[in-house]
Amino acid sequence: MKLLLLEDDDLLAESLAESLKDNGYRIDLAPSLKVARSLMATEHYELAILDLGLPDGSGLDLLKQWRKDGGDLPVLILTARDTWEDKVVGLEKGADDYLTKPFHEPELIARIKALLRRKSGSMSQELTLSNITLDEANRSVSVNAGAWHSLTGTEFILLRYFMHHPDRVLSKKTTA
Repeated sequence: MKLLLLEDDDLLAESLAESLKDNGYRIDLAPSLKVARSLMATEHYELAILDLGLPDGSGLDLLKQWRKDGGDLPVLILTARDTWEDKVVGLEKGADDYLTKPFHEPELIARIKALLRRKSGSMSQELTLSNITLDEANRSVSVNAGAWHSLTGTEFILLRYFMHHPDRVLSKKTTA
């Protein structure tokens, strides 16, 4: 699953991108609104993580425009703005969730998973296709309801991607 991360703090962006990749997500980084708009015009994302204070404007303005244009992409605001008023404004402008910095990465990952489950309409953390069941929470697979087998990070990413795109021929470039 491909996520868009809008964050202008290079150190945080790189650390967060690495953590998200370790959890099976593909990440595009956007350090500015301009880059984010360009990426959104050419790529498909399952979710966006949005900082509010960006060098070329407010992330809230971008969010407002996405919603005005009919975009239903789940958006999680990740910002240092931590007053209850900021949270209310962010949610009212169209955010699906709001998390303040500093944060704990496991909480961020759990919120992302929850938003993606809600978007897919499935509250289960298991994905089943034919006789294969993938447990996304534990990164394990079962065939024919048999024993569960742990997957490496790469195995998990590939299997999840293939299960989300059945009956399609996928190239190495597509899944990279």
